[in-house]
Amino acid sequence: MSTETTDDEDKKRSKLEKMYPIGLGLVSLMHERDLITFINDNNGNVRVMKKKGSNSYSIPSHLYAVCNFDISLLPIKLNLPMVCKPLDWTSACPPGEEPRTLSDLSGGYLSGPTGEIYDRYRLLSTGSLHHYSLYIGRGKGDSKKLCGVMNTLQGQAFKINSDWLKYILENENSFVEYGYLKPRFLVSLNLKKAYDLLREFHMKDKVINQFCSFSELLQTLNKNIQCSRYEDFIIKLAIAYDGYHFYLPAFLDFRGRIYRSGILHFHERDLARSLILFAGTESKDSISEEMKIQIMVAAAFHYKKFITVDHAKEWCLNNFYNLEKNLIDFAREAKHPFQFLAIAIGLCNNKTDVLLNTPITQDASASAYQIMSYFLMDEILAKRTNLIPSEDGEIKDLYSFLLEELIEFMKAELDNKSLSNTVCQILTRKIVKNLFMPIIYGKTLMSTTMDLKDNLSHYITYKDCCVVAKACFQFWNQRYPGMNCLIRLIRHIGWIASAGDRPVFYKVPYFTTVQDSMKMEATKIWVYDRLHKKKRGVTLRIATSQRNRKKTVTSTFVNFIHQRDAYIAMNVVESMLFSNWPIYTVHDNFISTVEKSN
Repeated sequence: MSTETTDDEDKKRSKLEKMYPIGLGLVSLMHERDLITFINDNNGNVRVMKKKGSNSYSIPSHLYAVCNFDISLLPIKLNLPMVCKPLDWTSACPPGEEPRTLSDLSGGYLSGPTGEIYDRYRLLSTGSLHHYSLYIGRGKGDSKKLCGVMNTLQGQAFKINSDWLKYILENENSFVEYGYLKPRFLVSLNLKKAYDLLREFHMKDKVINQFCSFSELLQTLNKNIQCSRYEDFIIKLAIAYDGYHFYLPAFLDFRGRIYRSGILHFHERDLARSLILFAGTESKDSISEEMKIQIMVAAAFHYKKFITVDHAKEWCLNNFYNLEKNLIDFAREAKHPFQFLAIAIGLCNNKTDVLLNTPITQDASASAYQIMSYFLMDEILAKRTNLIPSEDGEIKDLYSFLLEELIEFMKAELDNKSLSNTVCQILTRKIVKNLFMPIIYGKTLMSTTMDLKDNLSHYITYKDCCVVAKACFQFWNQRYPGMNCLIRLIRHIGWIASAGDRPVFYKVPYFTTVQDSMKMEATKIWVYDRLHKKKRGVTLRIATSQRNRKKTVTSTFVNFIHQRDAYIAMNVVESMLFSNWPIYTVHDNFISTVEKSN
């Protein structure tokens, strides 16, 4: 008996000796290094629990580990570019069955798409999979056509612009000094200590106290820290992928628009876009002068707008050969400074491989208005949006025309001449674009008034802003009745479907979009506010079974337009399926190389 007991104890002891508390040690290490803080509240990702037999909701009380750094920067939460070709999108249904939804397709990442990826792109307006979805067409080969477009786009290889990346790293201090990049030390800043120091200095400094509050300073600091972390991560990604060919898996949202996952692609901001080149183009010993001029013109349009391509060429010839003196200083006024500099560095180094693979961008000109001008057969609007090219070669700007017409309308229609003169002097193209571009999104009189208040409050009162907003809507209805009627027509169709207790269906040959907005019910739960050390009531909005007619009406037209531009892009890509041309689409924006850009 004693021998058996000893053997059992030895076995238990040997098992215990082989079990290492790695998880506990890792958590302890993170806590010691101030990477995490333990709190007893509910600020983490929690599940809302409904109490049995009542309509109230609650969240369980647990101990949480709160990160002292931006958790969104963790690589595990990012879907990065692939260094091997993505899996082709194909049907995941049994043989003989046609795929009906996106879930019936498989492709992209080798591990298969996760629910998180689909949630991000399919559910742009709601948290429920049942409210917005996409059905693949029942026509013969519709799913193959859809997959063919996605496979063409995600099969395009890219590479890092090594020369430009090297230039950034060598001149990082200058980029920070001139305001292109945020200081690198912000990346590793301890947020808690920074907040405490900022509060302390704000209390002591009487001058700063008068001009801005602590919350405003804190917001500015947070914005700069976030920007610095983004820039640092983009540059680190570029360093990691430098020398490789990489691919960008394609995913669809519920309107058929194609997106890319992660943060290193052409859907991103100026810095990320500037670091990417096309890959796979045949290398040549030299390129023609005509191609160099085209690349210069592409760079010029990253610097500012031009009326014609000839004006851009003239600007290039007058400026490009003097850039080497102080290139960084010259680009400070550029519209897209990083992309402008990346092309300029390629031209200065005169590397054929870089120039041949430089992305040449062509964005649509007010694409929603282009599509509306087509439906309305409105020749004037089509010319103003460049859908019909101008005979004199000028690039028309719709919002400049709207600005001129609105000023004339204000002078003629506003009874208060003093208000009319004031508004006409301070109206700009940017203000007019902010007023009329969101018309397709259901912009209201109240939101227009608030926009005018934000831009013109130094010159006119809130009451005057209301008068000007009404005049803007009156101008729109009188000057462009066709577009107003088209928008209302499509929205009324959505209202009829919703009033009949049915979803709204949008159909094109590739797929059908399903829009089914539901009313949200407000429900209050209680959470512990860590900042103010007390409980607070938080209102959650939970979907009901009743359809939301108002939201359906508002979103019907914008979803209709977005589906149309997605369909246009797909047709363009489908026409290039067998040509092997470099191609990338950002909705209605097409990107290719200098050889194929025309």
